[in-house]
Amino acid sequence: MGILMALGGIAPIVAPLAGGAVIEAFGRRGVFWVLAVIAAVVAVTVVVAVPDCLPAERRRTGGAAELGQQLRSVVRDRAYVGYTLAFGVLFCSIAGSPFLLQNVLGLGVGASSVAFSAGAVVATVAGAVSARSVGRVAPELPETLPGA
Repeated sequence: MGILMALGGIAPIVAPLAGGAVIEAFGRRGVFWVLAVIAAVVAVTVVVAVPDCLPAERRRTGGAAELGQQLRSVVRDRAYVGYTLAFGVLFCSIAGSPFLLQNVLGLGVGASSVAFSAGAVVATVAGAVSARSVGRVAPELPETLPGA
């Protein structure tokens, strides 16, 4: 998980800087046009180059009833719901950071991009340190804490 976090930290570092450059060059609407082009390229690449990896005999035809049953089993999984809520909080903070940095703290587009990227660098380094230390330090707390 730490390695995934470290690798996933590249986008939050680069994206605000690239987004700030696009906004400076083309305005806020330019970001949506750039994202639309990237999404189209990715969609075409997936359709053309990525084969279906699940064998035909293992595919489900399902329907709405099976979808509902699978959805209920996912929603009952407390660990999954917890991680989903944690990522929701993460994305809320990402979505709210431009408002905080620009409207509350008064930073410009470029400065807020650099500030957000600096935070992403810290998160990426923390993920890398966590990945390196997980072999030496237990990732879970014991059932009962000493002295409790």
